[in-house]
Amino acid sequence: MKPMKPILIILSLLILSSPLSAERLGILYKHKTSIGYVWETILENSVAKYIGGVVSAACRGSCENRTRVIVPHGFGILDSGDGEKYIGEWKSGKKNGHGTHILCDGCPTLKGYFYDDDPWNARIYTSNGRLDGMVVKGKIHYCAKRPEFCK
Repeated sequence: MKPMKPILIILSLLILSSPLSAERLGILYKHKTSIGYVWETILENSVAKYIGGVVSAACRGSCENRTRVIVPHGFGILDSGDGEKYIGEWKSGKKNGHGTHILCDGCPTLKGYFYDDDPWNARIYTSNGRLDGMVVKGKIHYCAKRPEFCK
């Protein structure tokens, strides 16, 4: 009997590279505009760089010209260049799922679950790795004021 490992590897590669999957890998740049932040494939004047899974999302504006935007989706890394980073899961352009958000060099770090771009259930760590607080159902509880959350 021949080993099945090579066949399983080939099948896995075919499934993962299937055109049926909406997610693909890409590089996006976040730009600040008068209507808020938007994702673009253009580097010039960007405020952050994203590398990871992407997907086509809803149309921008009225959709008359049918221009669809590409947004982070799946696992990816956002780097603002000033020390702020998010490494984790995305859904339709927002932090959604498990991830780590480093606020800046020397600032607190949030590790846990994010929902709709905000921490939902996460731990807050100081820059030296000490547990400083918890985010429970979107509400922040610091260990100094609510020690029962940090046991």
